[in-house]
Amino acid sequence: MMPLTLAAIGERNTIRKVGGSPEVKKHLENLGFVVGSDVTIINTLGGNVIVNPGVTIGNEVVIGAGTVVTHDLPDGVIAAGNPCRVIRPLTAGDADQYPRAPLMQR
Repeated sequence: MMPLTLAAIGERNTIRKVGGSPEVKKHLENLGFVVGSDVTIINTLGGNVIVNPGVTIGNEVVIGAGTVVTHDLPDGVIAAGNPCRVIRPLTAGDADQYPRAPLMQR
């Protein structure tokens, strides 16, 4: 067993254990993280980013370090700040800066 934080992007994994307090376990269950279910890592989150409950982050989104995401973010944007705001759309020219973004691959 390994934590999902160590799984590679695109890797399919089966949830074998859900940890945390009863409140955390219930929250994760409501999000679909239940023992026996399969998940595929599609992106990573780091840099002390805080995502408020109920917020949806679109596909192909780059979020700046230290950002507090308080509202939904659309697909294909760069966002940052506290509170978070959309800075601009991702472009094909961003491929060098954000090489892991699938839409930006050459």
